[in-house]
Amino acid sequence: MKSLPRTRLLEIYSKIGVRNISESVQQKLSAVDTISLRQLNPKELFIGKGLLRLILGFLADIWPNMEADIRHNVVRGLLDVTVLEARKKITMCHTLSLSSGKILTVKAKQMLRWERQISKLFVQKLDKHGGHKNFMEYVSQFSEVVAGGLLWEDEVHMHQLADLIRMGFLVEFNEEAVMYLMKTKNLQVFLEDEELLSSTFPDD
Repeated sequence: MKSLPRTRLLEIYSKIGVRNISESVQQKLSAVDTISLRQLNPKELFIGKGLLRLILGFLADIWPNMEADIRHNVVRGLLDVTVLEARKKITMCHTLSLSSGKILTVKAKQMLRWERQISKLFVQKLDKHGGHKNFMEYVSQFSEVVAGGLLWEDEVHMHQLADLIRMGFLVEFNEEAVMYLMKTKNLQVFLEDEELLSSTFPDD
């Protein structure tokens, strides 16, 4: 028997009244040392023209008939985000209320956390001397957090975008490198996207 895609299963569960586990789990940031938080220029985290070009090219490829305004609204959240750097990993508290009345609580530490509702991206300070493994973990979490924040309702494309962002991060989203990467993936941006990039990053 052929298995159904996850998105199709979630649609069926929703129709018959079964709650998605992610909807049942409550998530919240645990105590953050706000005194030690430092606001970053998004460009310090490579949130700039190269990253946006890569994302817009990806969106134009998977949804070629999408209107430019809608495509631009997808990336607007990333453009408007406030980046706050912490000294340590960000602690998330996940709670799940069971039918028995018992409450399960799990804490998890992350290098990055995007709180879309308040337009804040919490990031752990990258230790440039932490070794290759630490760097790759940071790159992977950055890619997954950004892709998940933009395409949280589309798991398949979310993972594809994360892979693309991961490759871009490794070259610090250098414009020439991003252009070459997009060429190898047969990605391009529309004229309206170029205009958005030029107006948003006039000095680049």
